[in-house]
Parts: sequence; structure tokens; C-alpha cells
Amino acid sequence: MKKLLNSGALELSGIVANSAMNRERVCVGKNSYARELSFDPLDFLKSRLETQGQAAWLDLCCGRGRAFLDPDNLKIPNGANAGNKIIRDLRRIGLKYQARKHLIVCEGRKDFTLNYRYLGADDAAGPNYTGQAAVNSHYE
Repeated sequence: MKKLLNSGALELSGIVANSAMNRERVCVGKNSYARELSFDPLDFLKSRLETQGQAAWLDLCCGRGRAFLDPDNLKIPNGANAGNKIIRDLRRIGLKYQARKHLIVCEGRKDFTLNYRYLGADDAAGPNYTGQAAVNSHYE
């Protein structure tokens, strides 16, 4: 198996450190969450605040507010694709996966444990479904 990068090395990788998707996302406009998520998070948060008296936005992806999942970039030690198994496990614990948008959705508070151990990442994976440079994440 190829030598995998740990989290610190991955953060310094040109693929991660310079990715517009990861580092330059804004709330509204051309490079916005609204464009990628097909809804306006600011309107969503305002609506929640009005109806429930509180609102929150959980950053899951590189500190920028969404959790995209490309199943083709999830690998197990033999290099095989682990995406479908992980998606089944996410659904089993009550999360939703929107395959067309490659988006993980969690509605409400959920406490859960997934029994995977992160082994590292390969930043030479090539382009993902968007055509942008991506990393493969390896788990056991």
C-alpha cells in the first residue's frame, strides 16, 4: 500500500491547503454555500432563529460549513472502495446521504459512533466528481 499522509501532512498538502472548495467558500455569491448546497444557509438560519429562538451551523468540511462525501474517495486497506458500506452505516444511524449532490445531512442532534479507524490519506488521488483535485481517505 502507498504511504499515507497523516492529518498534519495532509493539511500542508497543496491539494488541501490551496483548494478553493476548502478554503475560500463564502455564505453568499459566486463561490457560496448556496451554490453548492442548493439552498441559502443564511435564510435557513434566520428562519430557524425566528421559529425556534436559536440556530446553529456545524462546520464539518475543512472549517467551511458543509459535509460533502464522494464515496469513490473512501478506501479500505486493500485499496477497494469503502463508500457504499460507509453510506449504509451513515443511513443506519439516521443521517441522510443525497447521492446526486454528494451531501451528508443531519437533522437534529445525533450521538453516534462509527467503527472505522482513519489510517491516513493519499493526496495524489486525482480529480473527484467535480473535476477538482481530491484526496482518498483510507479506513479500517
